[in-house]
Amino acid sequence: MFVRSLMCLRYAYQASLRVQLGTIAFKDAHYNEAVEYFAAAVKASNFLATLASPSACKAFTVLFGWELESLWQTANEKLCLALLKAGRLGEAFESYRYGMGASDEATKAGLPAFHSGISL
Repeated sequence: MFVRSLMCLRYAYQASLRVQLGTIAFKDAHYNEAVEYFAAAVKASNFLATLASPSACKAFTVLFGWELESLWQTANEKLCLALLKAGRLGEAFESYRYGMGASDEATKAGLPAFHSGISL
């Protein structure tokens, strides 16, 4: 149990940090670098989803301010946007399809609205 909690903490930290680093790179117009950070955040949050219990997610939110339930969605949305800005349209489309396929209905309803507001 303790080892599992430490692993959750590690992946939560990695995902959160990589979203922050990707956001900085994106704002500085380093889109390919941002893609790498956001892709790593998506992978870490995918792994975290298999480990973390709902109570662990709530604890991380209270203790560290990490919204683990929305971390994957945020990372995936930002990954799609960074891929578009980097001119990697095929990969952006695949990332969007992956996001739609792996999302629940509420998330699916929000993704098209997010992506329709994108301006290149």
